[in-house]
Amino acid sequence: MEAIGGPGCVEETDHWDTGSTDMGDVSSIMPAVHPYGAGAVGTGHGMDYYIDDPERACVAPAKCLLIMADRLLSNDAALAKKVLAETNRALPPRKTI
Repeated sequence: MEAIGGPGCVEETDHWDTGSTDMGDVSSIMPAVHPYGAGAVGTGHGMDYYIDDPERACVAPAKCLLIMADRLLSNDAALAKKVLAETNRALPPRKTI
């Protein structure tokens, strides 16, 4: 990601602050990344929120996702298979009504 955003742009934390997204559900059953991008100012969902840098807010994150997909899926998806094999998460038992 630093190839797109520059040195020092990536911060990895164990702090969960995903708001109301579905990433918590997704990450409970499979490896997941919940990235945040720059390029907006104001309060999220507020009247003062707007994109002040479309390149940083829209284009750079799309490039990062493409790089990640390429790395995961190249070489017959070797890295994706490795990540899935090393992840110990399973779907909870399905309940029927």
